[in-house]
Amino acid sequence: MLTAVLIINLLISLLCFYIAWKAWQVKQLLDRVERILTAMENNAHNFLSQAPNFLAKRENRTHKLRQQYRQLESQVQQLQQVLGLLTLGITLWRRRSVRFR
Repeated sequence: MLTAVLIINLLISLLCFYIAWKAWQVKQLLDRVERILTAMENNAHNFLSQAPNFLAKRENRTHKLRQQYRQLESQVQQLQQVLGLLTLGITLWRRRSVRFR
């Protein structure tokens, strides 16, 4: 009877040891996941904390580019008008020179 009690206690102890070992493995896994998530959160925080400054610089640059584009658009329009007048002048010149031949 004593042997049976000892064997049962040994089996219960082995089962408890196995459960404790598995719980320790789960704890190690959770610790690793926690470290990874903390690192990810820190990286995201560092990235996002710089975002307003980055976006403000880009917004300023976009504003300058739009101004330059408007100036270029105006210059292109003026150039088209000059070229139109030149074309008209050349056309009139050719008609005039054809009439006097």
